Amino acid sequence: MHRLGAIVKCAPPLRPEAERVALLGKVRTGEVATIGSDHSPSPMSMKTDADFFKVWGGISGCQHLLALLLDLGLDPALISRLTASQVADRFAISSKGGIKPGLDADLVLIDARGVTEVTADTLHYRHHHSPCVGRTLRGRVERTVCADKRSFTMANWRPRRAGA
Repeated sequence: MHRLGAIVKCAPPLRPEAERVALLGKVRTGEVATIGSDHSPSPMSMKTDADFFKVWGGISGCQHLLALLLDLGLDPALISRLTASQVADRFAISSKGGIKPGLDADLVLIDARGVTEVTADTLHYRHHHSPCVGRTLRGRVERTVCADKRSFTMANWRPRRAGA
């Protein structure tokens, strides 16, 4: 919070390093069942009030979830369980969460050796700010498929022009 400022104001708030390390340990040992991302965007004008209590409490966060989890050194199979199969089980969504006949073909293909350079121009959000801007994350989403239809490919995506 001290380094990035109000752009990371959220609820619940970010935690101290010791708590984040302890939580990551619980993720690695299977004590955490699911991981999801919040997406609570706002125009930058709502993140820049002199009164911190008036600043919007939300982060644009869904675009980089997989790269952030890979960047933590989590195994892709664990990430799949935490973000797909165990989520589908938890919410009793029988058509989701796995790759087998009869299930929706919702897939994310990643390049685990690739990198994601996060800049304002590479954000797919309406508002071009994120606490991830300026970071280089391990892993790169190459393609998504939703219900058997290709919805995104990195090869066909181009960053926005500044100001566009």
